[in-house]
Amino acid sequence: MTKTRILSALTLTLALSAGGGWGPGGALGAGVGGQGGLGTQGPITPREGRAQRGEVFYMFDVEGDGELTSADWAGVAEHMANEQATKGQGHGAGGGAGNPNAPGVVMHAAMTPEFNDTNGDGKVTLAEFEAATDRMFTALDRNGDHLVNPADFGR
Repeated sequence: MTKTRILSALTLTLALSAGGGWGPGGALGAGVGGQGGLGTQGPITPREGRAQRGEVFYMFDVEGDGELTSADWAGVAEHMANEQATKGQGHGAGGGAGNPNAPGVVMHAAMTPEFNDTNGDGKVTLAEFEAATDRMFTALDRNGDHLVNPADFGR
């Protein structure tokens, strides 16, 4: 995995978790560039979303054991808090704090263990994380075209 792809995946994670949307240049999450549909003006497919979240999973799997544990989730929470503190990102247009189905709220929830731990064992595997990606994608695809694009964020 290249350094650029790691940074892109991290930027995506932070943008998603902080309620980022279509940032400057039309990409999902400001600053994500050059990686498939995520760095283009075009829509994002479910496959691209899963691929990027797969990279995010491995970035936060500190122990490298194929599971996100409470220690890993603490790192995710710390990253999210730091990003929000330094960038002041909220739920943004279409993000809708108070609306549980709003894009920013969905993206924020998608970076929590509760959203991802489908079997309730306290650990999140890559398979669970990818399944959560599919649920997140479905919730974000407001117009039902099986793509996530700026129109889905109310912009």
